[in-house]
Amino acid sequence: MKEWLGGIPNWLVNLISVISGVVTIVTAIVSVIFFCLNPTKFYINGVLITSTFVFGSFCVLLFFRAKKYRNLSSKRITALSFNYHHFLHTSRNVYYEVMKCWKDGKLTVETLSSIYKGKLEHMLDDLCSIMFSMAGRDVSACIKLVSPYDLKDNLDDCTLVTFCRSRNSATARLQYDGSFSVKIKDNTDFYAVLHNENKDNCFYADDLRKIDKKLREVGKKYKNTNPNWEDYYIGTIVVPIRLKSNLLVEAKKYRDEDYDLLGFLCVDSIKADAFTKRQRECNINIMHSFSDAIYVLLGQYMHYMRKLEEKETVKATEKLDSVMR
Repeated sequence: MKEWLGGIPNWLVNLISVISGVVTIVTAIVSVIFFCLNPTKFYINGVLITSTFVFGSFCVLLFFRAKKYRNLSSKRITALSFNYHHFLHTSRNVYYEVMKCWKDGKLTVETLSSIYKGKLEHMLDDLCSIMFSMAGRDVSACIKLVSPYDLKDNLDDCTLVTFCRSRNSATARLQYDGSFSVKIKDNTDFYAVLHNENKDNCFYADDLRKIDKKLREVGKKYKNTNPNWEDYYIGTIVVPIRLKSNLLVEAKKYRDEDYDLLGFLCVDSIKADAFTKRQRECNINIMHSFSDAIYVLLGQYMHYMRKLEEKETVKATEKLDSVMR
């Protein structure tokens, strides 16, 4: 019996739910009208029969509604767990693939960048799928990295570059990435995260237009280097990609509040109800978990990038010496 009930298709569940709802409402309305028109002929037996019929219809409605949402919840959890596993699976494989390429002497700057950009795009797709499972709204994602050429002592003035975006991102945003640079101090989202303006170490906005309105009321404004940001997103979540500095292998003496900031992980949606306050804690935990894993990968990326640059420098020096002799 339980297996049979579990196999009821969604279209049938929806149909029975609608019919039950209509019957419940219509029966109640007809009973009230009949009573008002013929109060003397409205016998107790009729009341009992009508009440039983309405109650039975309501029970059927309730059962199939519960069935419907149980199915939806099950599909949502299945999709979420699949994409989360796929993300971690890809993360592990990338880490060891790069190590193997280095050991085999096959790693170049071009190969390293190609591996990481390609795989991280897929991992951002996984994040978007998970957020869609949570919100039921389309979500885009990107990774912004602090330029390695900027001094880390003054992070407010550091430039951010878009390392990669999820594949569902608008083409115009990809074109915009290559045309403009972003300084942390010129973006409200990144600046707020950097200066820990929120207790949960993130920037969380269900509707940026409301935030902009509140800021303008006190003589400020929402800052974004893209003047047409409303065309692409209304809600957003931003978390840092970072690690406490005293946990680094080459760590010296750092304060507990010092971090090695590599960049920011961002998701956004054109829908104002994608990132609700009710799901805030859950959404933030998902974002931080992805950020933690991405830090490990980007740390490895930068480690081998430095090794490759040193290798190229040595080769160039050796070549120059041979020419000068």
